[in-house]
Amino acid sequence: MFVLNFLQQNAEWLCAIAIAYFAWKQYAITKLQIQQDLRMRRLELAQKLDEACKEFPANKEEAEKLFIWCTSHQSEFIFLLQGLDSVPFAQLMSLLMTVRQRYIEDPSSISEQDVKQLYSLVEKLDYALGNAKYGLTEIKPQRAKKQK
Repeated sequence: MFVLNFLQQNAEWLCAIAIAYFAWKQYAITKLQIQQDLRMRRLELAQKLDEACKEFPANKEEAEKLFIWCTSHQSEFIFLLQGLDSVPFAQLMSLLMTVRQRYIEDPSSISEQDVKQLYSLVEKLDYALGNAKYGLTEIKPQRAKKQK
């Protein structure tokens, strides 16, 4: 009888506690769903990268095509990777620009080192995309410094 009387007198508090617990659980579930969605987006991007880079560009046109692919997916890499994880993408873009320029100047100047570097950078990006556990990167706009 004491328990029933206690529950009746404190029903509002018990409901408030239950609602707060339910809201906290909903928040946790939503957070996990967002993290899972980001992980799937990263894995899809890694698969697209692997498909685009499965062969080293054999001529200037293929190098240009791969460079355009990377440029068109640049925003995904920027917002899905943070800090040092995004460095291999910048290095990949630099390598592709170099390779593209070499094909223009002398197609025979492409070395095995370039091929190894490309696949090494793709591997680093795959690991960065696959192992990332953080949310989207927040990019803050750069403000022009006032000149005195």
